[in-house]
Amino acid sequence: MVGQLITVAGVVLGALTTLFANFVMTRQNNRHALATRWDVKKLDAYVEFIDRIKANSFVINELYYAGHSEVRLPPQRSMEAVLADVEETGRARDRAFENVLLLAGVDVVDAAHAIKTAIGMLDWQARGELEGTPEMWIDRQRAAVDALNRLHDLARRDLGVPGAHTGIGRPYLPSRDLPPRYQGLLHTHHGSRTDVSSA
Repeated sequence: MVGQLITVAGVVLGALTTLFANFVMTRQNNRHALATRWDVKKLDAYVEFIDRIKANSFVINELYYAGHSEVRLPPQRSMEAVLADVEETGRARDRAFENVLLLAGVDVVDAAHAIKTAIGMLDWQARGELEGTPEMWIDRQRAAVDALNRLHDLARRDLGVPGAHTGIGRPYLPSRDLPPRYQGLLHTHHGSRTDVSSA
């Protein structure tokens, strides 16, 4: 009788051990799947936000150079159309920014705020709402590039991607993005990347 009880207890203990092991494994798998799913959502949010930043920056550059240099818009492209695109891409940028706020860690959120602010300064100068010389425009471009590069680095860290996003010896502003009279302002700065719209 005692032997039978020991046998039954062994079977029950074995079953409980198996059940517990399965429970722990299932919970770990679920946690991993959940973490992976959130990482995918974060990646999507980061990619969309950076894409919207670049699209907005591109038309802001178009607005600035059309209004402040010998560069002129093609006949089919009016200043009103450019301004409308600045507004539209700005709204899309702000919507993408909200996703970053919901999903990102504190460091990435701070970096997203910084690039948004830097792009805002460019927008205001392009519209003539913020005083600025061509040299100040270039400096603000550089600040935006630095902010975008920091966002790249922090987003990579947040996603667990090893290494850093670097590009040594490349100019802030490729010559293709500058009118001739601005070429003298083009400098190569080690450790920096290109302008925001083509980074």
